[in-house]
Amino acid sequence: MKGVREKPELYFELQKEVADFPRHRKIDDADIMQELIKAIPLVWGAQAWASWLDGELRAPSRLLRDQGAVPDLWLEIGDFNAGYPFAVSISDRAKDLTPNIAALLIRKRNPGFVRFDKAGYLPRNRAVTFETAREIAGYYVLRGYRGHLYFGAAARAGDLTKSPVSCDMQLDVWEGYYPEAGTQEPRIRLQWDEGLGGRREHIEPLAAICRTHGLNEYEIIGAADHYRKFEVQFELPFE
Repeated sequence: MKGVREKPELYFELQKEVADFPRHRKIDDADIMQELIKAIPLVWGAQAWASWLDGELRAPSRLLRDQGAVPDLWLEIGDFNAGYPFAVSISDRAKDLTPNIAALLIRKRNPGFVRFDKAGYLPRNRAVTFETAREIAGYYVLRGYRGHLYFGAAARAGDLTKSPVSCDMQLDVWEGYYPEAGTQEPRIRLQWDEGLGGRREHIEPLAAICRTHGLNEYEIIGAADHYRKFEVQFELPFE
């Protein structure tokens, strides 16, 4: 509608609908998830904003059950420990244990969790590039790891508090808050901030992948919109 500003965000379900007689059901597709992850650019647009990655992934129950992954063991990638690019730690509930690095390096077992902290954007240490962090995330997602990944863009050197464009991926059922309150299905949210120079065309390649695979596109309606619609629907002609 003319004069109405477009919302600077797009939402797609991260599940595909499949025919499963007698009804349809939705399943996640790790190949699509990895394709989207691989499509995040190293830099965004002509401005060459550097990409970075936050988030956490957890091992699937089958890997834990078959001892293919080590419970409570975290592989941390990014700006941890004063700039060291990699760290191995133990979760708080098992803090009395010693991180079993041999399980990862020698016995080829997987971590119970993978955590990214501004991975790919390390002014003090470039040992982990964004390309490396992106590849690691895609690898674990293909292996069944699920969780949350946030891809941002650095508009100013050293300032990651505001991102002109971003891609937020919830890879599993999750608990949200306003305006996505309650139990939510897996989804991808693409946003741009025009005040920082972000444009819709920056995220269109990612949106195109979603549409190509038939992922359902939807819109978030905030509580204020619900109230406004309710008031209009039941407005009485008082004089």
